Amino acid sequence: MQIGGNYPEPGEGRVIHYLLPDRAAVGRARENYCTEDCVRVDLLSGPQLPHAENIVRHLVCEIPGAVSREEAMRVLRPLGTARLKTAQGWTEITRKWPDEIDEWTHWLHGPDSNPVAADRQVGPPRRLLWTATPRRARSHEKSPSLTGMVSARGRLFYINDEGTISLGGNVPDKWRLVARDAFSGALLWKKPVPDWGWQAWSPNQPMNLRWGNPRFIHRRLVAVGDRLYVTLGYSAPVSVLDGETGKPIRKLAGTENTSEILFHNGRLVLSVATKAKTQTKSAPPLAILVVDPDTGTIRWRSEPMPSLADLSERGKSDVLKQGRLMIAADKNRVVAATTDEIVGYALDSGKETWRVARPVLPSKKSKKSKDPEEKEKAPHALPGVGTHNIGMIVLDSGRVYFGQPQKAGKVSNLITMTLLCLDAETGRELWRGDYQDWTYTTSLNVYAVKDKLVVHDEGPQMVLLDAATGRVVKRHDISAVNSHHHHRCYRNKATEKYVLMGKEGVEYLNIETGEVTVNRWVRGTCLYGIMPANGLLYTTPAACACNQMNRLDGFAALAVAGSRKVAKVENPLIKGPAYGTAGKALAVDAWPQYRRNALRSGQVDLSPATGDGWKVQLPGKLTAPVSDGTALYLGCDDQVVALSCADGHTLWRANGRIDSPPTLYKGLLLFGTRDGWIHCLSAGDGRLAWKFRAAPAERFILDDNRLESVWPLHGSLMLFKGRVYAAAGRSSFLDGGLCIYALKPETGEVIAATTFFTEQTQQSDYYEGVTNDLLVSDGESLFLKHMKIDPETLAISRLQWWEFSGPDGKLKAYEKSIVKLPIEKRRTPVLSSASGLLDDELFSRAHVQLDGAEFCNRLCFDSKYAYGVRHSLGPGHFQFHVAGKDSFPVLCFDRQAAKAPVKQKGRNYRANGSAPADHRIIWKRDLSVRPSAILAVGGKLLIGGGPDNVDKSDPLRSFEWRAGGLLHTLNCADGKTLSEQKLSAPPVHEGLIAVKAGIFVCLKDGTVLKL
Repeated sequence: MQIGGNYPEPGEGRVIHYLLPDRAAVGRARENYCTEDCVRVDLLSGPQLPHAENIVRHLVCEIPGAVSREEAMRVLRPLGTARLKTAQGWTEITRKWPDEIDEWTHWLHGPDSNPVAADRQVGPPRRLLWTATPRRARSHEKSPSLTGMVSARGRLFYINDEGTISLGGNVPDKWRLVARDAFSGALLWKKPVPDWGWQAWSPNQPMNLRWGNPRFIHRRLVAVGDRLYVTLGYSAPVSVLDGETGKPIRKLAGTENTSEILFHNGRLVLSVATKAKTQTKSAPPLAILVVDPDTGTIRWRSEPMPSLADLSERGKSDVLKQGRLMIAADKNRVVAATTDEIVGYALDSGKETWRVARPVLPSKKSKKSKDPEEKEKAPHALPGVGTHNIGMIVLDSGRVYFGQPQKAGKVSNLITMTLLCLDAETGRELWRGDYQDWTYTTSLNVYAVKDKLVVHDEGPQMVLLDAATGRVVKRHDISAVNSHHHHRCYRNKATEKYVLMGKEGVEYLNIETGEVTVNRWVRGTCLYGIMPANGLLYTTPAACACNQMNRLDGFAALAVAGSRKVAKVENPLIKGPAYGTAGKALAVDAWPQYRRNALRSGQVDLSPATGDGWKVQLPGKLTAPVSDGTALYLGCDDQVVALSCADGHTLWRANGRIDSPPTLYKGLLLFGTRDGWIHCLSAGDGRLAWKFRAAPAERFILDDNRLESVWPLHGSLMLFKGRVYAAAGRSSFLDGGLCIYALKPETGEVIAATTFFTEQTQQSDYYEGVTNDLLVSDGESLFLKHMKIDPETLAISRLQWWEFSGPDGKLKAYEKSIVKLPIEKRRTPVLSSASGLLDDELFSRAHVQLDGAEFCNRLCFDSKYAYGVRHSLGPGHFQFHVAGKDSFPVLCFDRQAAKAPVKQKGRNYRANGSAPADHRIIWKRDLSVRPSAILAVGGKLLIGGGPDNVDKSDPLRSFEWRAGGLLHTLNCADGKTLSEQKLSAPPVHEGLIAVKAGIFVCLKDGTVLKL
């Protein structure tokens, strides 16, 4: 951040906020940086900087006295620096690393594999510090998209697949090693990771099946200080990278086929396969290597030993097994597990110091025996592949804790675990016990916290053991986290204060008090999960369908509730030169708001003009347009643009970053911006009528590397009965919640206002909160996803979303629970989407719905019929779309047909939105187009998108919208094709509109067309 002075120079890894003391200087600077996405220029107003706490890396203030030392320290992140100009010269400040926070350098925190951060600031999340794309993992049914995340010295590193979501077939992955600032989320660098993903470890089964990644691939990424240690390929050697720049420092010869990486006492401890990974049934033998990372010298190498292969179930038999030894290091010790033994080594010499047998599994025969001695003596083979080999090793305080499941089946929820405690010096057994661990398809959960060992047990309970003796010290009832669902598909993690469980979201257990705090609206990627570090909770993109209406998606850093009061603006309304210039009502054939009306129908009954078309190229990313019949209005990067409907020439431009089209009302143009303001302009010339700050304060964070308000607004506002409605914020759970307003569009006067904040005590209910979205109306009420809003009072009630039933057919307890919001039946004739109406991804588990039956990825409708395009015809799990083979079904629904359950494929699908109601389908067509926009006009159905095929020379070309676009026109009556047209690019999300002057479309390459 820079205050005053000469223009700062943009550069890679830099996001600049440039604050200037007068409006004229701000205007000139904005013109200078008009093409720079990573520079924002604002007016310096008052002594308080417009930033969230702990996110600024470098601060330069060229204006003496403009920023106090206290304010600089507030916004600086740990290890951040500030240079403040004074009358006497320059003052330099560096913020020290707080003792209360901790790093997370390995998959399980450190080389000791104890998943516990010495972090006393991590707690229940109530503030967002940054967020970044991708918003989702690629698929719920295919390989998880994240294969490791670690943090060191204020940086965050992860390996993520950035390929197109919800695709099956032979489509390449797009793996990237990414570095971000851990506190602000600023992108530092990114580099490709070749020979990774299914092409590397499952070449015979494209995309794998669910959980098809090598189960412990996360152990290939370690960050310590300014260095990053990683294998940049499935069989590649360990590379040492500079953490700040990503530049390679060296490759470590002789470390090819590394399976696990630890860093301890200045050395790398590796488990390395002795031959290439070519087997799907068993893993190759592994040896332990200790390497000097500064020179590449191998200090010692153990003898090869039989390794543990990854769990093989649900199709994972086609994964090339990498093997592992569950290595852990502490002080001068290295411990590993083979198929039947636990082995200790001296770190400095490699000398084997002890070797003990693993616990014996009960055989099937012994389980039936009533003789306890026979059960104890019964042998059981320990093959390299099996559930019992997804156990755990933790080293702590001179002791080794080894956990092993007692069965060789699917790991689901509670599973009996034998926990063995050994002396780390001698291998002597100190104690053992059996507990019911709480997990799902991943390794077991044991946490060493000071002098206690924390384990899960039946009940469900969390048990605190004396770490030295195994004696039970305390038991906590954790039944508050129970729900209908299985445990998340990843490891639980902990801090010294909390265990962070993944039953439904992220549930915090206070280790000392036993208090449970439920947060169902956050979760992480399958197999990896979440990470508590740097005083923050880091969440990762999920591929789940559950909780989409209130779930926070994408990469995010979350903090506990802040104690600092935010200064509010005394006069949030600013009047401009066009104030009071509202004109006549719009023509009935106008397209005044997103998808034309308050229903968001995307349909109009008229015959558009068919004269000469035109084409205009704009320099930026476009939104869908709106039109009064004379001009088009749309967003283009950080501006709102007006184009003539007659010939496309630019009428005017105005500043404002919007994510969806503006709204027209009586000669006025209204829109919300990502900096937290509502703007009203004269539609004729773009002059400001008024603007109102809907955000409760001026506070910026990074959203995908761009500065935005903590409380942004969607561009498209709701016009309803002569009022404009808007919601500022991201989630009712975060930063004080959503600020909802009803304003007079002519003047900006506040008619009603409310804050919708979901208290922590309300989160026991399943769908209590909501994330922000476009508002919808049925002509009587307003709707924000599953929340119903009274347009007069802004009072909020919750619509019943799902009806899960237990074995007795009765509703689960969470649907009966007493909640603050009244619950109403869900059936409403409005368009709704759990993931949001602006969701432009063709995710197989996210849909828009109407009447609770017509679930599609794109949908438009009138009072009688609905027309939609689906990702697939079948709902639920394992719905793959194979490009070039599968098509996108286009459907016409009879909205007036009776809604009744229908039997299909042996399952009873309900007409409440959980499955297609096929008895209402009038016709069906298949198109080979990836749809991005749909429009019904004058008896014609227009569907625009991109080609759906795999180009062998550039396989991702079609899915990254680089292969041109297509526009299909169908007959609404029978679905027959009337015409096909090629476009230079696909339409932007719902970028097709129609008015009397013609049909217009905005494309992803910045083109605006009149057809």
